[in-house]
Amino acid sequence: ILFKEIFDQSSIGIALINLKGTILFVNAALATILEHESSHDFIQKPIKFILPEFKERSPFSNDTFFENFEKAKKTGFTTFEFVLKKSDEQWLQAELLINKIVINQNLSLMLSVYDITERKRVEKLKDEFVEMISHELRVPLSTINSSFDLLATNEFNDKNDKKMQIVQTGKRNIDRLNRLISDILESKKISEGLIKMNFSKEEILPIIEEAVQTMNPFASSKNLSLNIITPKEPLPDVYIDKNRIFQVMINLISNAIKYTDEGKIDVSLLSANDGIMVKVSDTGIGIKTEDIPKLFQRFTSVAPQEYRKFGSTGLGLVICKQIIEKHKGKIWVESTPEIGSSFIFHIPIFIEAIRF
Repeated sequence: ILFKEIFDQSSIGIALINLKGTILFVNAALATILEHESSHDFIQKPIKFILPEFKERSPFSNDTFFENFEKAKKTGFTTFEFVLKKSDEQWLQAELLINKIVINQNLSLMLSVYDITERKRVEKLKDEFVEMISHELRVPLSTINSSFDLLATNEFNDKNDKKMQIVQTGKRNIDRLNRLISDILESKKISEGLIKMNFSKEEILPIIEEAVQTMNPFASSKNLSLNIITPKEPLPDVYIDKNRIFQVMINLISNAIKYTDEGKIDVSLLSANDGIMVKVSDTGIGIKTEDIPKLFQRFTSVAPQEYRKFGSTGLGLVICKQIIEKHKGKIWVESTPEIGSSFIFHIPIFIEAIRF
């Protein structure tokens, strides 16, 4: 009785389910969310009662729900996004949390339901707006860029001419806007799974060597040494999208060079935890501890004002994180202000660890 009184007063939708998948209890909030007049409608019904029947291909499937249900039984906790069925056959977009609890010495699973329909609607509108603005900007930017190219090559031949400096400044800013648009669209496509990842068994060292060779002229222009450090033992092959890992390396090395005025950049590789770890370390300006959580957020720059001349879009690290997570890996940073930073990522070796 106490359990029912407490959970009936909760604004979060809650269901109590036994280990066989039978609904034992539903609170008033969940009945309301699923548009049922009474919570008694759910009692002793199988969990499929609140799951939609997919007549067409869908990003969700009931198999996904039951996989998470079994995971919660084994590990005690899981959370994921899913859709639930309302009484009028409409679907509810929800964030679900399933955790194992003990009531009267009996194991059960508690399903908590958070309605995220409005949040998803706003996110969709935001994404559509961003995509529309990005595409609409491309045409005028392309025209302006062509005009600046014409001015730079034909009209002004004196490289010290103030007019030429104005043209070059305009050209740099157009390039920056084009990079921003490209990064916005790419980040959006990766997050939505619209960019196919082409995984294959590869040696990672040649990819690292190519990235270092590509970025070496940039490092040399700042009198920085760019080095590769490999372990004595041979590295195992990994299942990766080699073009995407190359993209990550170019971004990390480029950032290291940009924010390092003297010293060196080391790219280290080693085997670790059934995977490969890659570390890009610099002797640059470093990052404040309080700024580290902001690094992988969209449109965020934590660099001091004098370094913002490089025109970062604030999306490079976001894209790196998305790519590494598509490889079922992790990326993080270790840094000390005025000493330097290390950006590190770990990816698993075995393709069995990757699900597409």
